[in-house]
Amino acid sequence: MTDHADRLPKAVWSDADFDTMGWHDATVYALAVVPDAEFLSRLVFDLDYIVEWVHPRFGRRSFQFWIAPATLVFGEAWELEGHLEASSLSDGGQCLELLDLRREAVEDRHGGYRWHLDGAGFDLSFRAPGYRQTFRRAPLLTDEQRLTLEQRGGVALDEVPFD
Repeated sequence: MTDHADRLPKAVWSDADFDTMGWHDATVYALAVVPDAEFLSRLVFDLDYIVEWVHPRFGRRSFQFWIAPATLVFGEAWELEGHLEASSLSDGGQCLELLDLRREAVEDRHGGYRWHLDGAGFDLSFRAPGYRQTFRRAPLLTDEQRLTLEQRGGVALDEVPFD
């Protein structure tokens, strides 16, 4: 297991980077709905973001993954809806697996986007103008698609980027 900050050109990303990001197989450890203003909330996710998939080489048969723990925040979120099937929780009920994060422009007086988080046994959609994703630690090279709690520094929703 190796730690490489150079795998991430910056520690804080936003919706301006959406087209270069991908959340397939990201592990979600926590979700919080935090009151932000009247009728609006901040949706905050603690996740393991797969920075890079490393193709098998040198006799290996399986992929390796550069993974970094991150906090994904959608500010001014509203019209939150979705479902969760309890049987969909992976790893003994400890986390969720995200399959895709999509956005679609909304053409009404509010503008912005409708965001869709599609996961294994869950989905969530809401409106928000954008997001900010903060990487709390440099990526680690692992054989698994998620980090251990020790590797990621536990479950956290803070937005302090790594140095």
